[in-house]
Amino acid sequence: MLYITVKILPFLYYVLVSLAAYASTDIEIYESNKCSSLFTIYEQKYGIPKNLMYSMSLYMNHKDHSKCHLTITWPWTININGNYQFFENKKEAVNFVRQKIQNPNNQINVGCMQINVQNNINKFKSIEELLSPKKNIEFTANFLKNNYSIMNNWYQVAEDFYKGTTTLPNNYQTIRALHYDFDRYLVRLKQRTKMLEQNHDKV
Repeated sequence: MLYITVKILPFLYYVLVSLAAYASTDIEIYESNKCSSLFTIYEQKYGIPKNLMYSMSLYMNHKDHSKCHLTITWPWTININGNYQFFENKKEAVNFVRQKIQNPNNQINVGCMQINVQNNINKFKSIEELLSPKKNIEFTANFLKNNYSIMNNWYQVAEDFYKGTTTLPNNYQTIRALHYDFDRYLVRLKQRTKMLEQNHDKV
């Protein structure tokens, strides 16, 4: 059983509010929030441990902010055969997937939660829907909930979600470490966001 201390919750709220406020002046934070603003909603809806999906996303879908040392999630990430592509918007990402999916040898993961296209495209109405942050995250949340009832271990379920679709090593251990250490990530996120705000005010 996983526990998140109550004292972290107000801090998480503060960080998310700060990010939302700063998003109006930083396009990268704005786009990243299309993923990060939804994790808590679907974790609560499906009874998933708090910040587990955020941790999974940071592991599988990590983009370096261009202005500071800050790792963020990115809704328009396409991973083809282990090579990450970060697109500026959904339209560019969709067009790229349409082109690359024609090659049956390509292994393609997409979106906030890096859902594998080949294994799951038939469960979505279109590539556009697959890349929708809301649909992408809710699909993953539903998978985690259903499989937890079988495995009874959230980290094993998370590992199973990516099994055979990524070249990244030690999914189980790495996701668990990120989740256990998530409060430190929130501290870094707050610090880096504050620095970005200060730099923007000087311009």
